[in-house]
Amino acid sequence: MRLERLKRALPYGVLLAAGFYLFYMANRIEYFAPPGRIGPDAWPKIVISLLVAASVYGIVRALTRSSPEDRHEEAVVDAPLEDPEPPVAVEPEKTYPGLLLLGILATLAYVALVRTLGFFLATSAYLIAFMIIGRYRNWAVIFSTGIIGSLLMMFFFMRVVYVSLPIGSEPFSAVTLMLMKLMGIK
Repeated sequence: MRLERLKRALPYGVLLAAGFYLFYMANRIEYFAPPGRIGPDAWPKIVISLLVAASVYGIVRALTRSSPEDRHEEAVVDAPLEDPEPPVAVEPEKTYPGLLLLGILATLAYVALVRTLGFFLATSAYLIAFMIIGRYRNWAVIFSTGIIGSLLMMFFFMRVVYVSLPIGSEPFSAVTLMLMKLMGIK
């Protein structure tokens, strides 16, 4: 049982080692950020830190939780010798390959259209389409999440991390430029 847990923890250990190596390499990025701004080395370090944290979580989880096979073995050992109830047939979980294909196509359309529509319009449409494809049907939540989520991402990328986003081509760029003006983005 211990060997099985170590086997489950091994991939997370590999990721943890890779994370430490990548963080070491990210520390070698030489850049002097202007005051009040983060440098180009910040984002790799943040992402790598998340990788390290997720790996540590995965290791702890793999070492402390029993697997379904372990639980099955424990259940077999603890089960009474006579089983009074017949086994119940379990229906297979429903899958939706058509919806998966639509999600992939929506993602490809987003990539193809983001330069033409601009980040805000393309991302809003993508988020809304993805929620509809995912069979969510609360329209107020769908549209408010799509629009507000896109605005928040636009603000975060352009005002906090200073990433240049596509503004789109005419006439769509007018929407992006108006939003940038309202957010105080130059």
